[in-house]
Amino acid sequence: MTTGFANCLTIHTLECIIIRRQVKKIIILLTTFLLFTVVYCQEEDVYVDDFSDLAIRKNSIYAEGLGNGIYGSLNYERLFFKVPQRVVTFRAGLSVVVNHGNFHLLIPLEMTAIFGKRHCFETGPGLTLAPGSEERYLFFYRAGYRLRAENGIMFRVAPVFMFVPGSYSGPSAAVSLGYSF
Repeated sequence: MTTGFANCLTIHTLECIIIRRQVKKIIILLTTFLLFTVVYCQEEDVYVDDFSDLAIRKNSIYAEGLGNGIYGSLNYERLFFKVPQRVVTFRAGLSVVVNHGNFHLLIPLEMTAIFGKRHCFETGPGLTLAPGSEERYLFFYRAGYRLRAENGIMFRVAPVFMFVPGSYSGPSAAVSLGYSF
């Protein structure tokens, strides 16, 4: 009986080590992406001063189906850096997931690099915090399409790769509709 418990403890320890290594790799990738984006944005005028172009607005609110909020989320996004044909945004949202009768609050966070003016390519890493659940965080990476209409309507669609440390990794998708102001 002691041997079985010790064996189980060893397997659990090995799983923890593997998960920690995977999390370290993801953190390194996210940090590298962030540093690359910030350094790249320093090459030109990066301050969000001139938004005379109606297609590029500082703030967006939108609902997203699936994606970083698992089943869906409500989000606020703020544009922080702007260079010609490129912007970098940061997003925060809220989502509620019901699992076996328990409600879990999720907080999706994401940094997105957007290339283009109206019909755009967007890509970036995300992290969803899940306070109070077994998986305290989930990692995401998105690469997809964004439409920024002149009237402020914003539409996004993208495949999303999801990674839950120690339990799941695989593809998902996201569709968003909102308004930029």
